Amino acid sequence: MVIIGYDIQHMNNLVNRVQGRIRRHTHILRSTPHFIILGGMKCGSTALYQYLIQHPDIVGASVKEVHFFDNRFDRGLSWYRKHFPLKASLGSRLTGEASPSYIFHPAVAERIKLVLPDVKLIVLLRNPVDRAYSHYHHTLRKGYEKLSFKDAIESEPERLNGERERILADASYRSPTFAAFSYVTRGIYWEQLERYYQHFDRSQILVLKSEDLFYDPQSVTNRVSAFLGLESFRLKDPTPKNKASYVRKITATHEQLYAFYRPHNEKLYQLIGETYDWDDQYA
Repeated sequence: MVIIGYDIQHMNNLVNRVQGRIRRHTHILRSTPHFIILGGMKCGSTALYQYLIQHPDIVGASVKEVHFFDNRFDRGLSWYRKHFPLKASLGSRLTGEASPSYIFHPAVAERIKLVLPDVKLIVLLRNPVDRAYSHYHHTLRKGYEKLSFKDAIESEPERLNGERERILADASYRSPTFAAFSYVTRGIYWEQLERYYQHFDRSQILVLKSEDLFYDPQSVTNRVSAFLGLESFRLKDPTPKNKASYVRKITATHEQLYAFYRPHNEKLYQLIGETYDWDDQYA
C-alpha cells in the first residue's frame, strides 16, 4: 500500500510539473485578473473567493493565493500570468485571485497600479480586535507563536521593528515575521486603504464588512457580482469556508485593544463614508 501511495503521489507531482510547464510556456496567451480580493487576513477572503468562483461567469486562478504582488513580484509578469486561464477559453468570463496579505503589504498598491491599472479591488474588513485574536490563533495553530495573546501583543513593536523598511528596500525580501506577528498593526485599516485610494479611483474599490459576509453570504456575494458588472446568482454552497473554532473572549488585553482601535476606526469611517458597529466590545 505504501508503494501504491508513493506511485500516486509521484504521478500527481509529475502531472503538476507538466501543467506548470505548459502554463509557463503559454503565459502570453493567458488573461490577467479582472479582480483581486486584497484581504485582509482572517477577514473572510477565502470564503468570498470560494463563493465567487461558483458564479457561472467567473473562472478561478490555478491557486487562490498567488502572492505575486507581495512575495513574488521579482519573478515578473510572465510568472504571474501563468496562473490564469487562457484568453480563448475564458471568453467573456472574468478571472481573479485572492491574496489576503495584499492590503497590508506596504508596496503592493503601487505594484498593482503599475501592472493592472484598471483592475477591480475588493476589500474585506473585520472588527480589528476579533481579527487580531483570530490571527493569533492561526499563528498558534501553525506552531509559529509561543507567547500568550497578551505577551504577543506587547511584543509586536519589537518583533516588527525594521521589517517594513526592509520590504520596501528589496522587492525579493520576504518577511515571515511581518506576516505572522502583525496582529495589531493589520487592524489599522485606514492607513492601508489610503494607499489604494492614492493610486486607484474609488469606483475601482469595493469595501465590505466581514461580519456581513459571515451573516449573509448571498447578499454580499450579490453586491460583489454587481460591482464586477455581473448578474446575481444563487450560491450552490453558502457554507462558511476556512472557519476556525475558538472561544471569543473579553479580557483586559481585548479591552485595551478596543480602546486602541477607536480613533483608528473613526479615521476609517471618515475615509470610507460608512460607520461599523465595532466599538461595542460586547456586540
